[in-house]
Amino acid sequence: MEKAKKPWLTYVGFIALRALVLWMAELFSQVDRWARLLQIPYLLWVAFAGYLNFGVWRLN
Repeated sequence: MEKAKKPWLTYVGFIALRALVLWMAELFSQVDRWARLLQIPYLLWVAFAGYLNFGVWRLN
């Protein structure tokens, strides 16, 4: 299996995804408070996925 040429690019994508999730939560809060609170598990999942991605990047 060939190594990725730019593994840091996935981490940049993760940072963009995290920013978009936070922005989405802010937009949802304008509709309903619970809609914003229900984004917390998704934000935690994205943070965990980013942590794993960073670990793989560092080990390679």
